[in-house]
Amino acid sequence: MGVYRLNLCGFEKTYLQKLSLYLKQKMGEEIRVGIWDEVPKELPAAPEGGTVSIWMGGRESIQKMKTDRANAFDPQEGKKEQNCFLTLSTERNTERSEEIYAYQSAEVILDFILRHAEQYREQKMTGKVVGSGVEVLIDLSIRRSLLSCGAVYAQEKGERQKVLLIDLIPCSALTGMLTLPVPEKDFTDLILTLRKKKPVHISEYIVRSGNIDILPAACNPAVLYELTEEDFRLFLVQVTQINCYDAAVILAGTPMPGIGYLFASAKRVICLQDGSSYAACRKELLQAFYRYSGGDDARWKDLVLTYDDAGVGKETGEHLLFAWRNQEIGQQVIRELTE
Repeated sequence: MGVYRLNLCGFEKTYLQKLSLYLKQKMGEEIRVGIWDEVPKELPAAPEGGTVSIWMGGRESIQKMKTDRANAFDPQEGKKEQNCFLTLSTERNTERSEEIYAYQSAEVILDFILRHAEQYREQKMTGKVVGSGVEVLIDLSIRRSLLSCGAVYAQEKGERQKVLLIDLIPCSALTGMLTLPVPEKDFTDLILTLRKKKPVHISEYIVRSGNIDILPAACNPAVLYELTEEDFRLFLVQVTQINCYDAAVILAGTPMPGIGYLFASAKRVICLQDGSSYAACRKELLQAFYRYSGGDDARWKDLVLTYDDAGVGKETGEHLLFAWRNQEIGQQVIRELTE
């Protein structure tokens, strides 16, 4: 499954010896476990086959490994080695996904390592990185076109790719307008599960419409204003790396605390506008925040929408996707956004 190198600097020798012995017994002959008492000056040679390396240790040593070794180059593979950095923390209640309380049972630590290793193995197989297929749609239009345009765009991409449409619009009407069943668990439950580092089966959270999967918005919209950048990082890892969606279209109905992570990591941010002075003024401020968050202007796409007289639709149902797609505004979205 992989080669696990454990850097456990700063912990008692007895603890290291017991943990090392236990891991070797459980992982078997196919897994090699190395224990270092200090940060090595150079990375050892990459394991055969380009398998993932797991580095564990105290916060300071792991931070140094991240800083000094993140760009390690494997001349045999001709690419960067896949490294997973995990921290053994002395804090009993750590909230970070890559940290685990050190002084607990070896069984718990082993499970923690294997779960992260499996996630990185999936990443290695797909060759994807967080944000590689993620596109964020934001709406500055007075006429509120985000829902219909996002659904049309996701459906078009779904003709060729495995697509997840993520609804972050407060009090969204998407599932209601498409008469889709609401999952027993919502976006809030998914975020809480990821925070607790528990296994996630995304099928429990999504509904399907045509050729796309949809993650409905949280039942309690207030949760959207509590999301952190770490929440979005965990979420995108789950979507793009573990569940291997080719593309994720996020409908960001309003700026929220953690949206800076989306701006910095997304493949493209699409700004829907209607040509009004309101949209122009708000765009200027939102784009300034986008740049502040680390967003690249080359990944920002303005889309000034041309409206026709067609209504939203008096009847609900999945046929609305067909109606939205064939309106002039839907055709414009397809023409200007489809690569």
